Amino acid sequence: MKKFSCHSCAGCCHGPIALTLKEAKYQFYDDFPLVVAFVVSDVRNVPVEKDKSRYAKGMKKFTRDTIGFYDKTEDERKIVIHPQILTLVPPDSPCIHLNELNRCSIYNEKPSVCTLYPVRIDTPTSFIDEGLNRERNQAYEGLAHIPCKGWDEETNVIFKNGEPTDTRVIPLLNKREGEAKETRDLLKGFYFHIKNLEDINEKIMRYSELNIETNQFIQLPYGLFVKWLIDNNKIHPVSGQRLIDTQVSLIKSAANENKKRTDTIGNTFNSIYRMHLSQIS
Repeated sequence: MKKFSCHSCAGCCHGPIALTLKEAKYQFYDDFPLVVAFVVSDVRNVPVEKDKSRYAKGMKKFTRDTIGFYDKTEDERKIVIHPQILTLVPPDSPCIHLNELNRCSIYNEKPSVCTLYPVRIDTPTSFIDEGLNRERNQAYEGLAHIPCKGWDEETNVIFKNGEPTDTRVIPLLNKREGEAKETRDLLKGFYFHIKNLEDINEKIMRYSELNIETNQFIQLPYGLFVKWLIDNNKIHPVSGQRLIDTQVSLIKSAANENKKRTDTIGNTFNSIYRMHLSQIS
């Protein structure tokens, strides 16, 4: 049994969130500035890859089938790649739709990752309980920017007898998994399109070094990904151009408002935005 209740701390509303391509294309194309991200890791750096438990096997299958894929570096090391479309927000900064009262201004139309919380989108439906354990442990360990107090709730049961008490969770999670697989498949094609570029290959090698945790990921303009989709007939060029134009406008606006903010991943906000503008414009 798991108990959780939102206390409006907005801890889960800080930092980037992941959107599916369908969400980015049709629902939130003018709501967020976006970035394409590739997290690359030597498989020997990933604990679940060495684990033989049922949960570990299920997570590896979920990676292969839905949210990630495998590749090899130029020195033949096996790596796992988790591609995502992320909102362009530094880890310690609030979502642009969080108002001064810690309320979501697009609550009734918010992304699925927000609707599902605290159910994790990186965990399959058959392991929701384990995913909730991971989320709860992170809260207790104080890993989040704002410690979540929701797990101290004593009355609101969200998981019981092997399933969520909210009957909307499983259908929404299944729907999102289908969209996540489509997103992964297209981002995988984009990855193999750009992986041999000198600067990308260098980052793949450096960020996936054995026994080194870099906490960095490869970032590319969302508009560059859209352009690749258009060039490969995977998206309609008119709607695709609208996506690019909208993203440029949002990036310029956000850059003006965030000149002094720092992206703790490693680059300044401004350098990220300049990179976006130079490659999208």
